[in-house]
Amino acid sequence: MTDGDGRALDPFDEVILGLFAAGNTTSNPMGPGYPGAGETLGPGMTMGYAAGRRAVNG
Repeated sequence: MTDGDGRALDPFDEVILGLFAAGNTTSNPMGPGYPGAGETLGPGMTMGYAAGRRAVNG
C-alpha cells in the first residue's frame, strides 16, 4: 500500500520512512481489473512524479 505521495505504508497504515513505490508495485486505479496493455503507464508516471517530489521536498 502507498499514500498519495507514493510513500510505502506498513500493515498499520504508517509510513515506512525512505521507502517509495510507483507503477505496478502500487494499487491500480482500475481495482482488480486490467483493461489492457499500457493501462498502468499513466498512473505509474504520475505516482513516480509525486513520489520524486515528496522524496526531494520531504
